[in-house]
Amino acid sequence: MDALAMRILTFLSRVALLCGVFFLICLVLRIYPFTSGKKDLEGFLIIMGWILAPLVNMAVCVWLFALALRKKPLPVTKPVVLLHIVLFVLQSLFIFLK
Repeated sequence: MDALAMRILTFLSRVALLCGVFFLICLVLRIYPFTSGKKDLEGFLIIMGWILAPLVNMAVCVWLFALALRKKPLPVTKPVVLLHIVLFVLQSLFIFLK
């Protein structure tokens, strides 16, 4: 079961990174609306960036933190863990300071 959990965490990590990219695109979209007239694309970006990104990234960060506390090996590299933490801090700041 441990190998399956690691595969799920690796998959969620990739999804969280992809959502993080959409989050950054949404930040740029607030300043420079480059999707004028493309409501479907704008809706997709908003759902992936504003709604899913913080939720998935929080789940991944908590899971990685729990693994680190139990001194288990992490299935992702340290730069990816750092990127998750930075994105989560940015997402948290933006949500609470909005």
